[in-house]
Amino acid sequence: QNAIRTYARLVQDYPDYARMDEVLFSLAYALEEMHNSDQALQVYMRLIKGYPQSRFIPHAWLSFAEHYFNEGDMSASRQFYAKVLEYPPETPNPVYGYALYKMAWVLYNLQEYEESLNKFFQVIDYGRQHPNAPSVTPLELPAVTCPPSFLKAGLSVASFSRVMVGRGNSSTAKRRMPLPSGTSMGAICRARNPDSIPALARIWLM
Repeated sequence: QNAIRTYARLVQDYPDYARMDEVLFSLAYALEEMHNSDQALQVYMRLIKGYPQSRFIPHAWLSFAEHYFNEGDMSASRQFYAKVLEYPPETPNPVYGYALYKMAWVLYNLQEYEESLNKFFQVIDYGRQHPNAPSVTPLELPAVTCPPSFLKAGLSVASFSRVMVGRGNSSTAKRRMPLPSGTSMGAICRARNPDSIPALARIWLM
């Protein structure tokens, strides 16, 4: 709370402070930490509107996306994750990979399984192309099992490519092979390691 008071005083007393975008971001983050999400989002919106060129803008949009995701509003969270993804990794946007990952889960929750799987493949590609990006390492931590809905969907994935990676060797060059027409997501999921898929930066397809 001391930090919140300090940041709030800076915002009120020094509106022309050169690093006001950083102060607003720090204030909003501190409010989030105190579970005051409504006020935090108000401050994030002030940051977005007042400093559209700030390096903290992707983080601000991400906070909206995470808020609505946690509230179970997938339609709203989808819009805000999309706002994060409008800023390319080179912007820089250090939360690009995480937003891409969460977008895949949003699409899954919306039962848009084909688009969801496509986004998971994009996460894999992002992890390979940006191995040192800040948002890649956290994606290595959770174990993602093949969702049962993929097994039941039976959706055509003729437009997808099959990602082949050497087990345990992230430097192995990937190969893409077109899947036969009519191949289902269930077939893809059954081809994976049935125990888990650590990370999405490494996904094993047999």
